[in-house]
Amino acid sequence: MTARGSAPAVSLTGRALVLGAVVVLLALVLASPLQRYLRQRDSLAQARHQEIAESAEVARLGQLKAKWADPAYIEQQARARLQFARPGDTVYVVIDPKHATANASADQTQPATSDAGQTTWQTKAWTSLQVADIGR
Repeated sequence: MTARGSAPAVSLTGRALVLGAVVVLLALVLASPLQRYLRQRDSLAQARHQEIAESAEVARLGQLKAKWADPAYIEQQARARLQFARPGDTVYVVIDPKHATANASADQTQPATSDAGQTTWQTKAWTSLQVADIGR
């Protein structure tokens, strides 16, 4: 008999023990497939996001391709990037006063550099012509 004030003793029956073992076994058996399922679901969601991003990039590149098919756009880019001019155009070169004073004090034998500190392509071409002319 139990003493007054103490909890009754809990006895495990055979059924409870088997039920507990089945629950633990099911948890062990289902843990790996559940983990694989969750991982594949995350991978699928990530692939969908990547597909959306790449579709947007394809659309952007298609628009860019359409721009480059237009001769007027090509001419505009040639004028802006390569400083091309049409025959008969009057070309003006505007010199920034801040850069003009810096260039005047610099050694004139050094090639001109762009804002990034690299030699501009025009300067490289001119220097190459001067070197070739000296070699004659």
